[in-house]
Amino acid sequence: MDLSAGHSGAAASGTLEARVARSRIDMIYRQLPVSISGTLIGSALLVVVLTGRVDLRLMLAWFALMLANQGWRLSLYLRFRRNGVPEGRSRDWGRTWAIGAGISGLLWGAAGVAFFVPASPAHQTMVLVLIFAVIGTGVALLAPHPPSFYAFLLPTVIPLAARNAWEGDAPHLAVAFIVTVMALSIIGVQRRNMAMIVESLRNRYRNLDLVERLRERNRELDQARGAAEQANQAKNRFFAAASHDLRQPLHALGLFAGALTEKTQEPAALQLVHSINASVEALESLFDALMDMSRLEAGAIRPNAVHFPLQRVFNKLALDFEPEAAEQGLRLVVRPTAAHAFSDPLLLERILRNLLTNALRYTRHGGVLVGARPLGDGLSIEVWDTGPGISEDQRSRVFEEFVQLGSPAREGGKKGMGLGLAIVARLCRLLGHGVTLASRPGRGSVFRVAVPRGREQPLAQGPPQAAAPAQHSLEGVRVLVIDDDPAVLAGMRVLLEGWGARVFAGQDEAQALREIAASGLAPDLLVTDLHLADGVSGFDVTRRLRERFGERTPGILVTGSVSAEHSDAARAQGLHFLLKPVTPAKLRTLIHFKLHPDPTAAAR
Repeated sequence: MDLSAGHSGAAASGTLEARVARSRIDMIYRQLPVSISGTLIGSALLVVVLTGRVDLRLMLAWFALMLANQGWRLSLYLRFRRNGVPEGRSRDWGRTWAIGAGISGLLWGAAGVAFFVPASPAHQTMVLVLIFAVIGTGVALLAPHPPSFYAFLLPTVIPLAARNAWEGDAPHLAVAFIVTVMALSIIGVQRRNMAMIVESLRNRYRNLDLVERLRERNRELDQARGAAEQANQAKNRFFAAASHDLRQPLHALGLFAGALTEKTQEPAALQLVHSINASVEALESLFDALMDMSRLEAGAIRPNAVHFPLQRVFNKLALDFEPEAAEQGLRLVVRPTAAHAFSDPLLLERILRNLLTNALRYTRHGGVLVGARPLGDGLSIEVWDTGPGISEDQRSRVFEEFVQLGSPAREGGKKGMGLGLAIVARLCRLLGHGVTLASRPGRGSVFRVAVPRGREQPLAQGPPQAAAPAQHSLEGVRVLVIDDDPAVLAGMRVLLEGWGARVFAGQDEAQALREIAASGLAPDLLVTDLHLADGVSGFDVTRRLRERFGERTPGILVTGSVSAEHSDAARAQGLHFLLKPVTPAKLRTLIHFKLHPDPTAAAR
C-alpha cells in the first residue's frame, strides 16, 4: 500500500505526530503476510521436530490455537487492504494488532514450557532456535509499534527463561541467563530501530509538507507571473495605442508647421514655427524612448547580427547629426573607418544615436567626436565630447532609468527623460557588447562600446554630405497620399503642394484612386500610412497601386513604430519607412532619395 496515498497534504492528515502514528500502523499491517507465513512455518516445523518426544494431541491443540490466531489476524489484514487505517483510528487498529501479537507471544511462550524435553538437549536447542528465529523476525516486523513488540516478546521470553532456570543446574541456568541477555539486547535494537523509523517518518512528512508548500508557492508565482505578463502585454498595447493615437496629431502638427515655414517670412512667425517644431521633436524623442524601453522589457527586440562595414553606420550618423551640431555651434567629427563589425547594424546605430544625442545635449562648447579603433580581436567604438564631464561618484548611475545628471534644459540644452543611456545599456546587454564610461569633470567624457570585428565587405561609397532639404525640388512631382486621418492628410497636402508637388490624396485607396483617375495621370511617388482604417495594411495598398501604376513606382510607408517583420517586408518590396511624427526635412530628404536613388546607397 502506498503510504503517500492518504497523506499527501498536511491539512488532510492532521498533525505531524498523528500522521507518523498512522504510518507506523500502516507499516506493521503491510508486513502481516510475512508474519503469518513465518509463524505458521515455524509452528509446523516445531510440531514435526518434536513428534514422538511430546504428546501429539498437545502439540496439535497448540498448533490449532496458533492457526486460529493467524486466521483472525489475516481477516484484519484483508480489512486493512480494503479500507486502510481510517482517519483518527490508528490507536484502535494498533491495539487490535497488539492483542494478536500478545496471543502469538503467549503461544510461543507456552511452547517453550510445554514442549521442553528434559532428557534431550538436542530438542531443547531446537526449540530455542525456532523461538529466537521467530523473535528475530518480530524485531523487524514489530519495531514500528512498541506495544505490539513488547506484547509479543515478553510472553515469549519470560516463560522460556523461567523453564530453563527451573532445572537448577549450571547449563540450564546459563541458558536462562543468555535468553535474558538476548532479550534485553533485542529490546535495545528495537528501541534504536523505532527511533530511526519515527525520525524517518517525521522527516518524510516534513519534506512532503515542504514540497506542498513549494508547489503552492510555485502556483502563486505562476499566477503572479501570469498577472505580470498580462500587465506587461496591457502596457505594451497601451504604448502601441498611445504611440499611434498621440503621434497622429503630432504628425499633422509637424506637417502644418513645415508648410507654414514655407509660406511666411516674418521673423516673429518663423520663431513661433521654430518653437512648435522643437516641441514636436521633443515629444517625438519622448515617444521613441518610451517605446524602446517597452519593447526591451517585453523582449520584443530580436538581434540580427551580420557582418557590415562600420562606415555605413557612421555615414548615417554624420548625415543626421551634423546639422544639429552646427545649429548648436558645435563641431561634429565622424572619423572615417575601414573597419567591419559583427553586430545588428540597426541596434548598434540606435546605441550610437543615443550616445550622440546625449553628448550634444550636454556639450555647450567644443564638439563631439565619433570613431573606432582596434581593441584586441574586436573594435572599440567611441563617442567623445567636451561637455561638463561626470564625477566619479555619479558614473555608476548614468545607465539607470530616469537618471539625469545636471540639468541640460537649465544649461541651454534639450531636456530629456533620462532613458537614453538606460536604453544603451539594455541594448548592449542584448547584443553582448560591453559599454564603458570614462570622464574628467570639466573636460568631457568618452563612452566606449566594444563590438566583435566582422569580415570585410565591399564599401563602394564615401561619407555622404548632408544636403539642405530646401534644395530638393519637387516641382511637378505627382504624389499619391493615403492616410485615414483627415488632419494628417490635409497637412501632407499643404506641405507637399508648398514644395511644388501635385498631390492626389484620399482617406482610403478608393478615394485616392478616384482623385488621380480624374486627372488621367499616374503618380511618381506613393505615400501611404502603414495602419489604415478597418485593419487595411499599407503594404497591401502599395502592392495593389504598384500593380496598377507600375512595379517600380517608389513607395514610402508612414508609421508610428516598426517591427522586425515590417522591416523585412519593406526591404523585400523596396519600401522605406518614415516614423511619426514626420519632420518636413526628413520627409523632403527621403522623397528626393526615392525619386533620385543613389545605387551605391541602397544599404542606407
